[in-house]
Amino acid sequence: MGSISATAFANASVGDVLGAKTSMNELQTEDFFKLLVTELSQQDPFEPVKNQDLLNQIGSIRDMEANAKMNQTLEKLVTQGEEAAAVNFLLNETLTSLGLQSDMATGAGLIGRYVTATVYSTDDAGKVTATTITGKVVGVRLVEGQVRLELDTPEKDLVALPDITEVSLNATGDEADDGQTTNG
Repeated sequence: MGSISATAFANASVGDVLGAKTSMNELQTEDFFKLLVTELSQQDPFEPVKNQDLLNQIGSIRDMEANAKMNQTLEKLVTQGEEAAAVNFLLNETLTSLGLQSDMATGAGLIGRYVTATVYSTDDAGKVTATTITGKVVGVRLVEGQVRLELDTPEKDLVALPDITEVSLNATGDEADDGQTTNG
């Protein structure tokens, strides 16, 4: 390491101490300590820096370092949060898809069977009416993201799986495969 004369050291600029750093983002903790040591070595011996001022500067350096570490941690958390949101979205989409597949399979299993369903509707005045529909399942459709069973009624009613109250093999609903009616 080369030697520096006292005059050259006293005339050193911040740029000389820190080198080619061009922004505050590039400064590291050791750069601040270099500045502190340079300041202490160049101070007037008859009016030295007070201990409290020195402690304040060191505290400021530690605060800046803690803030930098906290920013890095927050950036990692934001990145992880974005990744978690993407995973959550994919998981929800997968579960929705699996639910629809399961409902479609259930609906397909009801083709050829007779179902009774209670369907609720609301008129313009806000009055809710319950209607019981019975019919043979002739098809399964996906309507607005929900599985609907198509019945052989004159209106070709579509009923949702949760609306089904009874399933049987015949139109009278009194016999199933094993002689019993299955209730939903």
